[in-house]
Amino acid sequence: MPEIVTPNSELPAQATCPCRITACQVKVYDRWAKEAWSGSKLEGFPNNLLSVQEFVSGTYLWVVKYTAIQTGMPVQLERNGYMNVIK
Repeated sequence: MPEIVTPNSELPAQATCPCRITACQVKVYDRWAKEAWSGSKLEGFPNNLLSVQEFVSGTYLWVVKYTAIQTGMPVQLERNGYMNVIK
């Protein structure tokens, strides 16, 4: 996940995973812990946040809960972090 997301990013910012993902839930929270966005696909995340009118420049917490196939078995995983949105 990139730490900074801008409309003029030189590299395409997209969440990726080296494993096969079978289910995914993405949530983004603002600095007051209010859910600002949610989705069920990693495609386009986090770049698609730039088109959401309610998003202002600032720091956001992202949480991704997903089911991935590792060594042939489905495993529930969770990742989180912060990103700075600059519009």
